[in-house]
Amino acid sequence: MHGCFTPTIAVGMVPTGQGQVSVQVSAYVFREGDMLTAQTSPPVVSKAGPGVEIHRFAQVRAATCGITAIVIAVVAGRLAEGAVRR
Repeated sequence: MHGCFTPTIAVGMVPTGQGQVSVQVSAYVFREGDMLTAQTSPPVVSKAGPGVEIHRFAQVRAATCGITAIVIAVVAGRLAEGAVRR
């Protein structure tokens, strides 16, 4: 197809404990089977979402995070117990 862009991306997991990792991305432009140009650039890929905030919270306030986890587990257990009894 003329003008069609089909990327091939190898996606890997960001290593544990790493907030940011550098990768290389190569882009190639072809016309009628001939490569016209190629470019490689180093974009930055970083973790995002609620998991990052939870990780930071756990690192900075470990005791509070542990107590919060215990409270959530107890509440979830009580809710499950109530659902099973009905």
